[in-house]
Formats: sequence, structure tokens, C-alpha cells
Amino acid sequence: MLIAISDKGDLLAWQWCGRETTAAWTALLEQVPAPGVIVSDGGSGLPSALRACWPETKHQRCFFHLQMNTTRHLTRNPRTAAPPQAKRCANS
Repeated sequence: MLIAISDKGDLLAWQWCGRETTAAWTALLEQVPAPGVIVSDGGSGLPSALRACWPETKHQRCFFHLQMNTTRHLTRNPRTAAPPQAKRCANS
């Protein structure tokens, strides 16, 4: 299920879906007027739907999800120099 909420936490729209496809995101976005900016978890299909439905809307990745993805992909015991540096950057 895809959900659109306002900056105050009010439910704006929802869309049933099996996966986060461009078609599913498009169906959700068409129910809501275009905002100036959205924050999302970075799910697949959304960037294409945004370009098609709301080309002027800015897209911001959710910092929590960005940090969790960075930590997950870098692991707790990285073996090269780049991952520890990237992890410090993500956690700062």
C-alpha cells in the first residue's frame, strides 16, 4: 500500500499495490495536487512517476531511510578504507 500524508500527518490518499511500480505511484500521485517538495523512503518506481506527474516537485530522500540503507550496505565490520569513511559521513 502506498500512502500520501500531509506535512501535518493528515492522510491525503492511498493506493493498493503489490509492488512499488511506476504505475502504482502514478495512480497515487494523480489523486493529490502537486506539492512543492516530497520526502520518501526511496522506493522504486517513484522517481519515474514524479517526473511524469509532478515534474516541478522537488524530491528529498528520508534521512532515516538513507542512514539505515548506508549502514546496511556498509556492514558493521567493513574491510576497506572507503566504507568506514562513508559510514562516518552518513552518521554525522
